[in-house]
Amino acid sequence: MRRTKRKFGINGAFKIRPKTKGEKPSPKERAELYSAAASLFYKMSASIGAIIVFAYLFEIGFFPTGLTAAEVIFFVFVAMGFGVLYLFLLCYGAVSAIWLVHLLERLRDTLAFKRRRGKARSKAWNFPVKPLACQIHRVRFRVTRASRRIPHVLHPDLRGYVYTLVSVGLCAVLLLLVVVAKTSSFRGLLIGIFFGGFVALMFSNVNAGKTRATSAKKGRWTSWRFRLFLALVFPLLLLLPFGGATGLIYLVFQQLGIRIPNVSVEVPASELDSVERVSDALRRPLLDCHRSSNGRLLIHHADVLWTSIGNTTYLSFSVNNPVKPGWFGPDPKPLQQATLRLDASSVHVIEARPPLNPCFDLPSDMLFGSARYELTPEANARLKALVSSIQTDGQPVRIIVRGHSDSRRISGQMERDVGDNQRLSERRAAAVAEALRELIKVPGLKITSEGAGSREPKVNCPIGSATTPYEAEQCNAPNRRVEIRVTYASGVMRRNDKPQ
Repeated sequence: MRRTKRKFGINGAFKIRPKTKGEKPSPKERAELYSAAASLFYKMSASIGAIIVFAYLFEIGFFPTGLTAAEVIFFVFVAMGFGVLYLFLLCYGAVSAIWLVHLLERLRDTLAFKRRRGKARSKAWNFPVKPLACQIHRVRFRVTRASRRIPHVLHPDLRGYVYTLVSVGLCAVLLLLVVVAKTSSFRGLLIGIFFGGFVALMFSNVNAGKTRATSAKKGRWTSWRFRLFLALVFPLLLLLPFGGATGLIYLVFQQLGIRIPNVSVEVPASELDSVERVSDALRRPLLDCHRSSNGRLLIHHADVLWTSIGNTTYLSFSVNNPVKPGWFGPDPKPLQQATLRLDASSVHVIEARPPLNPCFDLPSDMLFGSARYELTPEANARLKALVSSIQTDGQPVRIIVRGHSDSRRISGQMERDVGDNQRLSERRAAAVAEALRELIKVPGLKITSEGAGSREPKVNCPIGSATTPYEAEQCNAPNRRVEIRVTYASGVMRRNDKPQ
């Protein structure tokens, strides 16, 4: 019995009617439809942006204050930036996985052909007796019967040799990035991109999941809207076990300028005590020895976790863990970490390429004994932390070690052993330079030392009976120091500036 086509069909609560010229929507109805769609898109973007921002704030353990209405609206642009970057990476992963879908399709067609001929699965890969005739018949079978009975997973526009070759090239680039990646989170992000794109391809063809006889309920599950939803949501769920979701959020905030890793920061001189406490807690130099005309301080190796939104800038300082991360495990946590919250209006972020040439101060009291020029055992840990900070920014080509002493005169037996302040500063600088030569193995690196004596004091202390010996000792402590000035090769990127 032949079935007649229905003129009017029903799908849920909406009636499907044939379109005629007289049923075109009016301009007012179109405007209302566009307005409703824009309002829905704005609300969804705001919701997604709020979820992403709160997830990032929960990750870093910080919540900004003093947000304005314009900064709250900025969350919508955060959602848009996350969505655009996510779709771009998803498309990249989908194109790079086309060759894998083709391979699985050929394997499926080959096994289906063998089963239809009555052969067992275990014998599917046996060499045929007549290879040429069997291959011709196999191609004919795939083109005709198999393509009708078992639909192809890929969309018809993606089936072709050009897309396959481009897919192989992009997959090779992705595999190269996975091999050279230094962080486990970035590696997990790349793996999640590939498998997420593969899953999205499986839902790209609308006709792939349909059969000849499907009920109305099954037709809704195989509709293009539901398949589009699965193609966008499933890859995002795959990023969670690989650890790529966190890396993707970090990447979005870095592109928006809210998160800036490993930069130099200029802060007011009133924050000197806080910066010195952080430096003592990490046992690594952070403060630059240069001072600006208005007395502002320059801090190196700061990770800006939050800035540009609100009235607080959130800074983080950490000592990296030398343990290399595993392939699929989480990134190792830093050995030590300290945070600092400052007024956003008083913080200036300096991001220079090539990096700034820093100048670090090492207190002599932490490196040497009183009127001595031999390094103490505790000085080795200080110098190793300094070398780690130097090598983080790039490849040094020159290091100048400059020793300083206070203005108090050396007398007695110490004068016969070390000489005057000038000689003491020279010997201390030479000891530090020799230790740096043993710790830094960089070809072509020039390390020189010199002494300044007491000619360049940082603090002017009173002389005479106005102060006690203890007060004089504490006042002159900043003057007893060793300056280490580093010059980097031009055009060399920081190690943390690799693409993510």
